Amino acid sequence: MEKRFLNAVTIEACEQDFKKIMRKFDKAGIAFLQQALTAEEVNGCFHATDLFGTLANFYDERPEMLCARIGHTRGIDNPAEYWFFQIGGRKTVSHNRKSQEREDKCLFTEIAARWCKELIAEK
Repeated sequence: MEKRFLNAVTIEACEQDFKKIMRKFDKAGIAFLQQALTAEEVNGCFHATDLFGTLANFYDERPEMLCARIGHTRGIDNPAEYWFFQIGGRKTVSHNRKSQEREDKCLFTEIAARWCKELIAEK
């Protein structure tokens, strides 16, 4: 597999792929994913807690069946799944200029939660 580096083009591709996938789900499923992201319950390193594992928990299906139902072939080569692979135990340190405090956050989680919020607003 070729090396990938995040830049504006790949971030946009991840966002577009994520939103294309998530538009196949109802508002409740998207809200569940957003809540799981916010609660840091998503870990893209494990099938049970990655994008489709988390959604499968909500819909009470196996991830493979969920993917088949929406016509998606699962794999890390998909931009959205590549994005979610970055979500997990790895935190990035950010500096809050207002409070002068350092916060441990996963930027990928925050952005994915924002994408969920945008999709919920569309529905």
